[in-house]
Amino acid sequence: KDPDYLKALGDSEQTVTDIEKWMEKLLERYHDPSDQAVIFSEVTAELRFKKDYLTLIKICKKKMELLGESYFDWESIGDALSDLERTAEAKDAYLQAIRLALANKGETADLEGLRLVSLAVMNWQVQNFDEAKRWAKEVIAKYPQYRSHLYWLNANP
Repeated sequence: KDPDYLKALGDSEQTVTDIEKWMEKLLERYHDPSDQAVIFSEVTAELRFKKDYLTLIKICKKKMELLGESYFDWESIGDALSDLERTAEAKDAYLQAIRLALANKGETADLEGLRLVSLAVMNWQVQNFDEAKRWAKEVIAKYPQYRSHLYWLNANP
């Protein structure tokens, strides 16, 4: 219900600098980690939309400094690096994401399903095709609603 938060969400004309200032202002105001996670989520979504991948990487790293690593953050960094065609760095980020995804279990079925999808997708992106297919089969068996996230499954590597 914060007016600054709601105003920024509705402003498609804001610059990347505006987004960063908005983020800093709200992070100073809200200290609860779950509130901060929401703020970071909105900022990274907006940066992805604006295709400002360098700032997105910077913000993901800042989030990890404040709130700890997550496989979603490393996956976002990997995606951004991939979009920047920095393939070797993207692979390293995806491997970090895989490490964390293997270590963490989701608290809900949705999170667990997304974790398994992430494992399948990230293994595919780092060309661990057999491992990707193994995780994809687990996704399909446990969470068939996520099958559409595995569109690449029938592709030949």
